[in-house]
Amino acid sequence: MSPVDDKQLMRMIECHQEVLSEGYVVQTVQDGQHGLAYTIGRFAQGLPELIVSSPDLAFARKFIDYVCQHWSDDSVEASLPRGYCKLIELKVTDELIEDYMTDTYHYFAFISQFPVHSLHPVKRSLRVLQLVYGDRAGRFPSDEGYDQRNSPQVAFAMKV
Repeated sequence: MSPVDDKQLMRMIECHQEVLSEGYVVQTVQDGQHGLAYTIGRFAQGLPELIVSSPDLAFARKFIDYVCQHWSDDSVEASLPRGYCKLIELKVTDELIEDYMTDTYHYFAFISQFPVHSLHPVKRSLRVLQLVYGDRAGRFPSDEGYDQRNSPQVAFAMKV
């Protein structure tokens, strides 16, 4: 990981202000045909960060916002649209942080005052749940016969 520059530091200050007022921030990234949206700041409230893969970033952002607004610690599954999606807990790896959730990592280091070059405290403390959604037949990426054409998403490996 590279050190944080002035522009990144300003981004983290703005991010922190938004987390304080809204509870989280949604960051989006487009990589070719794959898009990704993920939360920043939920860990500060003892909640897992969320990640959604979709070519439609507006959909991914709205999906995360919906789940966050309906989140209930007592019944996480109750906050999800029934039969439409499910949560998969991910193993937090260097690749997941460096390649997909860089701003979550920088924000974690920013508010925790960990050195920005060390991933170990982040990997030890961070929980990440991926919201995956089903195809038209209700199959998920981990199911046999899943139709990627109508529901393209990157499904990260499940936590072991």
